[in-house]
Amino acid sequence: MSDNNFWAHFHLMVNDVPVIGFFFATIFLILSLTSRARDSWARASVLIIIVSVLGMSLAFFSGDPALNVIDGQPRTSGAALTQHHIRGLVAVGLALITIVIAIIASIKARKAGGIYSRNLLIIVLISSVLSTGALAWTGEAGGRINHYELQEPADRESEPAHPH
Repeated sequence: MSDNNFWAHFHLMVNDVPVIGFFFATIFLILSLTSRARDSWARASVLIIIVSVLGMSLAFFSGDPALNVIDGQPRTSGAALTQHHIRGLVAVGLALITIVIAIIASIKARKAGGIYSRNLLIIVLISSVLSTGALAWTGEAGGRINHYELQEPADRESEPAHPH
């Protein structure tokens, strides 16, 4: 791997961390609300959300350097790139809201002797579902940037990807 391609490869390596992480956090939150081991599942989901947001940060901040690697290449879609960027901003916003609510739930649980509030867990769950969907939606547009077989007609008709 050349130095020129590092950021593109790095971005591709870390971009699945938040999608998979939030997916599992959502499952763990459902388990926390439906099992007797609420607090254990809730702690696990908060930990996964934290790791997912760290992975999301790596993906987000490596996006522009990765774009510089594919700048102007044929068969890249500028339209998909723009959608990926906008969707990424939405996903980051939702994920940040989720982590703030999850941390609040953890702080309140710590003050309550480790007992998580069911109502707060429901709010974290809703936020986590929205974050998971937004991250998958972002990834869908990201896949279309450089995968001709996934591109829609509007993607193929747009100019090659260029920095925004």
